[in-house]
Amino acid sequence: MKHWKNILRLLFILPVVWVLLNPTAVQADPYKVGIVDFPPYAVIEKSGKYSGIMVELLEKVLKKAEISYKVTPFPQKRLFQNLATGDTDIYMGIRGVPVYEGKVLFSDVAVSDIDLRAYCMKGTPLIQTRDQLKGKNLIVIMGYGYGGLIRYLKDPANHITLDPTATHVLAFRKLKAKRADYVLDYRRPASTAITAEGMAEEIAFHSIAKLNIYFIISKKTPDAQQLMKRMEEAYETLKAEGKI
Repeated sequence: MKHWKNILRLLFILPVVWVLLNPTAVQADPYKVGIVDFPPYAVIEKSGKYSGIMVELLEKVLKKAEISYKVTPFPQKRLFQNLATGDTDIYMGIRGVPVYEGKVLFSDVAVSDIDLRAYCMKGTPLIQTRDQLKGKNLIVIMGYGYGGLIRYLKDPANHITLDPTATHVLAFRKLKAKRADYVLDYRRPASTAITAEGMAEEIAFHSIAKLNIYFIISKKTPDAQQLMKRMEEAYETLKAEGKI
């Protein structure tokens, strides 16, 4: 009988020891990751499928850190509220949003950026501000809202002629063919297209808007500090390996 009591006591102790040695085991449910539709950084299709530069980066980091997660698309206002209340655990976004400021943790370093640029062929005057787009012929990427700027671009009062184009590569081919004077595009996909077309020495640009992006974790998330540390370490490892 004493022998069986010792066995039962051991069976009780082993799970406790395992949890102490494996703190990630405490999180039984997957962490809730929120995204909003913001092409090309996050693209949400009607079918529910999602893709995009920031989504891919975030998933690489979570998988590297061996963090269980589930991605859910939200309208922006609701997602920001979720982060404040803890209904969403993880997001990639900017500082200074009143709804969740003070209620979330930010990564120590920016892990990406939103850099919207006006590109042109060298010799063409650079566009440095939004107002300088007025009266211009402009190539834009189909489906992009440009963070709300598309409403300004389409406003007849601004006399901007838009040439919607399906791909980034085609946009720069049109620019080279002088179909328009400028391409409005984000740094990352534009840089890839310019390199693919061998146009690096022919292109000039200026940023219209630039914001740093951080990992964001709700303070309501259990072990939020430890979770952030794991994500930051995974990010630095991937960066050192040249995988991001």
